[in-house]
This record gives sequence, structure tokens and C-alpha cells, in this order.
Amino acid sequence: MAILKSRLFLKILVSYVVLLLAVLAATYLYIGYRVHENYVQLESQRLLTAAKILSQSLPSDRSMVSLQRWADSVGRQSGFRITLIEADGRVLADNQGNPVAMDNHSGRPEVQDAQRRGSGSSIRFSRTVKRNELYLAHRLESETTRGQVLRLALPLQEISEGFRATQQGLLLIWSGLFLLALALGYLFTRSLTRRIDGIRLFSEKVAHGNLDARVKDTTADELGSLAESLNTTADALQQTIDALRRERNRVAAILEGMRAGVLAVDKEGRITLMNPVLGRILQTGLKDSVGKKVIEVVRNAELKGILDRVLAEKKEASAIVEMALGTRRSFEVVAVPLEEAGPESGGVVAVLHDITRMKELENIRRDFVANVSHELRTPLTSIRGFAETLLDGALEDAAHNRRFVEIIKSQALRLSDLTMDLLTLATLESESFQLKLEVFDLPTLARDVLESIRPLGLSKRHDLEASVAAGLPPITADRDRIRQVLINLLDNAVKFTPEAGKITLDVRLNGGRDGVELCVKDRGIGIPSSDLPRIFERFYRVDKARSREQGGTGLGLAIVKHIVEAHRGHVSVKSTLGQGSEFCVTLPL
Repeated sequence: MAILKSRLFLKILVSYVVLLLAVLAATYLYIGYRVHENYVQLESQRLLTAAKILSQSLPSDRSMVSLQRWADSVGRQSGFRITLIEADGRVLADNQGNPVAMDNHSGRPEVQDAQRRGSGSSIRFSRTVKRNELYLAHRLESETTRGQVLRLALPLQEISEGFRATQQGLLLIWSGLFLLALALGYLFTRSLTRRIDGIRLFSEKVAHGNLDARVKDTTADELGSLAESLNTTADALQQTIDALRRERNRVAAILEGMRAGVLAVDKEGRITLMNPVLGRILQTGLKDSVGKKVIEVVRNAELKGILDRVLAEKKEASAIVEMALGTRRSFEVVAVPLEEAGPESGGVVAVLHDITRMKELENIRRDFVANVSHELRTPLTSIRGFAETLLDGALEDAAHNRRFVEIIKSQALRLSDLTMDLLTLATLESESFQLKLEVFDLPTLARDVLESIRPLGLSKRHDLEASVAAGLPPITADRDRIRQVLINLLDNAVKFTPEAGKITLDVRLNGGRDGVELCVKDRGIGIPSSDLPRIFERFYRVDKARSREQGGTGLGLAIVKHIVEAHRGHVSVKSTLGQGSEFCVTLPL
């Protein structure tokens, strides 16, 4: 009986008994509840079946006397309470109450459910018969009874009587289970305390270097002795574990802090390490990737070829690799062999630097230089040619010299416009650029800009109209930049709309009513659908020859896009070739 004097044994056994009682009590109550609910559901189903059958035996005489007589007769035979309810809630017959004195039943939950879904049930106290009852209502569907509800009721006391026998059986079963579990708990607790004491002796011997020790039974104070022995063992191992943990955390921090992706593979080409940066780039889980072949995770034959070459040649290799990761991305890959102990060891570590943005910027810079050079060459060539013509004698030609000078002037103006647009773009793209925000009335600004453009439109007999929605709130934005957006859009509309065309400027709230839309619609030449994705690029022209004739620089829409995006808005275009275009700018409120 020494085991019964053990404090740890008593703690565990008492806790076990309390927990066992709680679990058995909760399970008993839950199962009892579920059994009771099943009784109720079965009775509800029985009432529904009875209601469907009884609905077929309703008398053809629809008078209240005939219906009451039918309800009394059926109630005596079935033992149910029978209630027939009109569609408006009026009680037509009831075998346990006076229908004339009863309340309107349209508000009863089971009646409402039956009217909506065909049938409904509820449990509640009946003021008519003064007891709790289970109600089941069934909607009648024949032509003579359409909309009426037949309701059957059964006292809950009858259901409870059938449930008591089940409760008694459950109680006997639970009592037997408790005694059995108590006996098993006693045996388990006694065995557990003996094993804990043996673990204490084992851990002390291991701490002193005796790795041949084995666990033996003892009768000491288990919990305190076990804590002391485990602490002694832990102290002996703690330094090694701490050193390994510090080293692991240092390596993990380095890999996590690197902006480049790091990939390590073994001699079989299976992934042994991948840092989180590379995991995010490849959109794959680190744990799922370890142990897989590189080609299964990266799916890039060029990268696999670099790793295979390093494994075979045991020499460093580097290359530029293109990968399709949702979008096309470029990586500078540097792979070096791993030199480990043993002739059969080895592997490769590869570092992947994402140079996608660098290549994009290089392509943008190259295209920009080419476009600027092309745009500057044409007017400069024209100015130089006509200037040389004048110097070669055309200056004295009164019939043509003025026209040559006017051409030089127009080309100089074109150079000036191009330079101003380039400066504007440079300002918008600079890191120091900031919007000069102020609160102003957008409709007033829109009308002012339209009036400033009207003389240009009148020269081509255009009809310029402004449609401004009522009640627009003031907007916080950079007034001068928004003016520039409207001028660019309206100027384009005038340039590319044939004579006697119509141009409309709409100012309205957007569909979500959280922003303002500025839409410029024309009936001009339109834009081919193939060109729509690129029209906001710098120097992109749909019809290059016509654009230059109109005096455009190819930068107006690019400026519009930069200004709108600086305001956290967006710009869109819809166009049909030969029918016109509509540019819409959305600015948040």
C-alpha cells in the first residue's frame, strides 16, 4: 500500500477521477439531450405523417359544425389534439378547445412556417389546455382547402415518459463504465509513478556518463526528484544545445535578411535548403520543397543545367536565367560547389539575384533615348534644311521665303513643346515631386478648361459641351495638374476629331460614389483595339504621320497617366475605330 501514500500518485488519481466524472457527466447529459431530441423528431415525423393522412379525410361540408364534428371524431381515435386553421389565422375547429373563443393563430410559429414551407413544428406552452405540447402544422393544398393549415399536437409528458426508461438504462451503463475506468486509472497511475521514479535514477546515471543505465522501480517522491534529475541532465547538455541553436539562428537570420534567393542541393540534385526570399519568388513552401528535385520546384531547365554543370565540373558557374513566374523575370545566378568531408559528399549552393527591374529600366532607358533622338531629328533636320535653303539664295525669293521661315518657326515650336513635355515627365517621375493639394470646385475648373479650348474647336467647327452632375462635393487635388490632364485630353479630342464633330466633357460621381469621373468623349477617328493597351506609353502613336501633322509630341497621354496615378486614381479608354473614343479619369474623393 506504499503506492497510496505517494503524493504524486494521489494527485494524478484524484485529477483523473475528477476529469472522468466530468467527462462521463457531460457525455451522459449530451447523449440524454440527443436521445430526447430524437424522440421529439420521431414524434414530429409521426405527427407530419398523420397530418398528411388526415388531410385526405376532411369532410366535403366546410361548415364549422361539420369541421368541429370531424375534429372531435379524429381526435378521439388518434389521441392527438386536432386544430384546423383558416389561411387568415382564424381557428375553424379544435377538439380540445372552443374555436370561437380561441385567439387568431396566424402568429403561431408553426403556422407561419407551414404557410412558408409547407410544414412547421414548435414546442411551447398552450394556454388553451394549460400544458407544454409538441405542435406540427401542415399546409393543405387542395383547391377547396388551399391556404388552410391542419395542426396536430401531442403533450410533451407522453414523450418524456418514453424517454425515462432510456435514461435509466444510460445511467446503469455509465455507472459500470465509471467503475471500469476507475480501476484502469488506478493501474495506469501506479504504473506511471513507478516509471517516473525509474526515469529519475536513469537520468542521474546518464548525467554521470553511465550510458548503460536502465530504468528501475522506486518509491521516492516522484515529481520533485524527477524535476531535479531532469535539470541535472539538461545542464549537462545545455551548452551544446545552446551553441547549436545560436549557430542555427545566425544562419537563419543571414538567409532571411538576404535580398537574393539562396538554393542548396545535394549531389543527387535534391533541394536541401531554400531561404524564405527564394520561396516567395517561386511561390512555394519551404518545407514542401526540401527533398524534391530542383526541376520539380523551379521547373527551369536552364537553372538545372547550371547546377548539373557545377556538380560535374566542381567549378563555379554564373549565368543570366529567364523564368516565367506569372510574369517574365530575370535572375543572375552564381553557383559554387560545396566541399564537404568524405569522397561521396558534395552539392551546390546557388545565389539568385533578381535583376528584372534593372533590365526593365535598361530597356526603358534605351527606348527612351531612341525615341527622343528620333523625335528631335525630324524637326532639327527640317529647320536645318530650310535655313540652308534660305542662305543659298531663297532669302531673296519673295514668293517663298516667308513660307520657309514659317516652317522653321513651326518646327521650333514643336521642339519647344517636346522639350516642355519631357521636362514635365521628368518632374512627375522624380523622387522629389509632390502634389500641391488644395480644395477646389472641380465643375468650375472643368468649365474653365473647356472654354479655353473652345476657340481651337471653333476653328474646326466642333460642338464642345460640358455635362456636370449636380451636387458634386469639392475635391482635394493639385488644381494645376488636373487642369493639365483636362487640357491634354480635350486637345487630343479636338486634334483627332474631323470638322463639325462633337466633343463632350462629363463630370460625375463614379458608380461606387467614392470618386469623381472626368470623361472626354469625341466622335473622331477612333483607336484600333490592338493599340489600346499601349496608348499611354511615351512616344506611342496610333497614326505616326497624322499625329506629327497635328503637332503632337506623343507624350500627352503619358503625362495624363502619371498625374492621375500620383492622385491615386486611374485612367481608362474605350474606343471604336471610325466612331470615336472616350477617355475617363477617376479621382478618389
